[in-house]
Amino acid sequence: MLCRIAPGRNDSVSSKDLLAIWRTKKSKRFQNYEAFFNILDTGKEPISKKWLVALRNNDENAHNLAPNVWKEFIKEGTCGIIP
Repeated sequence: MLCRIAPGRNDSVSSKDLLAIWRTKKSKRFQNYEAFFNILDTGKEPISKKWLVALRNNDENAHNLAPNVWKEFIKEGTCGIIP
């Protein structure tokens, strides 16, 4: 099974996908984050190295190279996918 990780989760409100949490240690206050992700099942569809390189380079053609499950996630958000 090949997988991709997508931000968010489909079992909660999207405003809870990234939470800022304030902590204090040795009298110093700092902010930390808690993030939630889904692992998307790509089935037998391979993840193209060309897609990963295009993402890294901010290539406008990256979307065309993406696996179908990622395109569906971009189109529908967490409601349109099955993690």
